[in-house]
Order: sequence, then C-alpha cells, then structure tokens
Amino acid sequence: MRKRLLMGAMSSVLVGAALTGTASAGHVGCGDVITEDTTLDSDVGPCDGTALTIGADGVTLDLGGHRVFGDGDGDAPGILIEDRQGVVVTKGLVELFGTGVAIVGGSGNTVSKVEASHNVGVFPGDFGEGLLIDSSSDNLLSKNVARRNGPYAGITLLGDASFNTIDKNLVEFNNLLSRPTGPQQDDGIRLENGANNNTITKNGVYDNGLDGIALFADTFDNVVQKNDVRRNGAHDQIHRQGDGIAVFNRSTGNLIEKNSVFDNGANGIFLRGPIVLGTRTIPGATNNEVLKNHTGNNGPIPGPGGPRYDLRDNNPACDANRWFGNTYLTAFPECTTAGGRGPSGETP
Repeated sequence: MRKRLLMGAMSSVLVGAALTGTASAGHVGCGDVITEDTTLDSDVGPCDGTALTIGADGVTLDLGGHRVFGDGDGDAPGILIEDRQGVVVTKGLVELFGTGVAIVGGSGNTVSKVEASHNVGVFPGDFGEGLLIDSSSDNLLSKNVARRNGPYAGITLLGDASFNTIDKNLVEFNNLLSRPTGPQQDDGIRLENGANNNTITKNGVYDNGLDGIALFADTFDNVVQKNDVRRNGAHDQIHRQGDGIAVFNRSTGNLIEKNSVFDNGANGIFLRGPIVLGTRTIPGATNNEVLKNHTGNNGPIPGPGGPRYDLRDNNPACDANRWFGNTYLTAFPECTTAGGRGPSGETP
C-alpha cells in the first residue's frame, strides 16, 4: 500500500503491472520480461501499460540510446524493477508513462544515464514522476535527467525507502498537470512517508512547479548536500509558491548542508513549525541541522503565505534545529543566522 501527499491530502493506492512475455537478449517488445543482460536494438513502443519488467536479479538492461515510450495513459511505469537486487538500467529515454522507471521493493539496484521525460500520472494514483524508489534500499540514481514529469515530482522516494543515493541528476521543469487535466504539485525531488537515511547530493534542481527538494512528514536522518537549487516554485496554481528546500512537520534528524539555494518562489530553506488543529498539535520539523548553505533572492514573487526569507524556521527559537554558517540576504528568526553572513558580509 502506497500513500501520496498532494495538495494537502493523502490518497492510498496499489501498485500493479502486467507481465506478458519473456525477453531474450537483443530485440524486445512491449510487455516483455527481461531475465538476462539485454541491450536494446531498437525503440520499444508505443506500449499500453508497463513496457519492460525486470524478471531476475543481477540483470543489466542497456537501452542503447533508444526510446522506450508509452501511449500517454499514465497508469503504469515504463520500466518496472520489483523485488529485485543488483539490477542496472542505463542509457536511454523513457517517456509517456505514469512513471518512467520504478524501483519497488528489493535493494541494490542502479539507474544511470536515463532520461525520464513527459511521464504524467493519473490523479489520484500510484504514478506521476520521472524516477521512483518505493520501499526499497541501497539503490543508486545517478547522472539521470528527470524533466517535464507530473504531477508529483521529478524523483520520488516513498515509503520505507532507505539508504538510497540520489547523485548528480538533472531535475528540471517538472510541472505537468495530472491526467486527466487536474492538480499539479511537482517537486523536483521529494521524500515521503518514512523515507530515511537517504543521501541527496550534487543534483541540479531547477524550475520545478513547487518545492525544489521536499522532505515530507515522518522522513528522517536524510542528507541533502551540495545541491544546486534554483527558480523552483513559480507555478501559476492557486496554492502556495514553492520553497527551495522545504522540511515539513515531523521530519527530524536531517542534515541540510552546503547547498546553493537561489531565486526560488517562496523561501530558500524553510523548516516548518508546529500546527495546532483544534486540541491537537502537530510537531514541527525539529532536530535538523542546516549548515554552510549559500542562499539569496528567494521569495521575489508576490503570493499567499506572508513574508518569505532565504532562511526560515517557524519553530519557536528554532527549537532543537541547529543553523550555522549559512549566507543569506534575509532570515527569520535570529537563530537562523548563527555563524553566518548577511547582506553586509559580517558574521552575526
């Protein structure tokens, strides 16, 4: 069972994929199951449903620079790696599915040098990003391009996705409406529902619909380090503008370090504060470290939500969050500026 967060609501949906045949090395077609090392010799598609499913551990699927493409229905992943270990998918284009490449369960898989583009899910539903890791560990997503996917994200880590590395990917212009035309949120990289101990490093995250990098509720002990995060959150939807890096309520123990965060629609780095709902208080984002980030010119676009800042912590006196050594033009409250440099270049 998977749970999605979109527009403040949660929806639960199931993962499914049709398996229709077994591929041998070389020429494959829609619905094939890959059980041995395979290099594509041609494009695959248009496919109704999942194009290729990995059916054995330790398999390398080399797309050979070819295109794997769907029919645009948005109800299935293009390439599915489910409950597998040691799989490699590399070197090609996956587009017009619900999600480009989905890793569901299993561990130790690699997706590299894949362009996942124009994959758009049905809302509410399972899919809606370029690359997905769901309840899987120790995977590597490296040197991929996730561009113009929707409505959830360029890259999503979901459920008990743990000890994964998201490194040196280009994540840009993920801002497409769901199918049929409906809501759109589209973070660049988003972690949800228990994603923990993951490393998000050296990615370029540009011009996505909402937040550049979002750590949702109950994500913990993740490292977000040395990413370049710019111009996210400037969509024209009615709801809030997006932040560069957003850490939501009940997200704890995360390290946000040495990122460059500039020109995003709302705040640069924003740690959410507690929310009071009747007699219930939902804790804010606490016990996080925000260290040595470079920020500036965030929040230039007028919109709802009040003042915007390069550095912002809505927990009283920053609670147990530690801010140190960040550069900024605007910051709130004072505890976010410790050891940093403001407009004058002076250390507070």
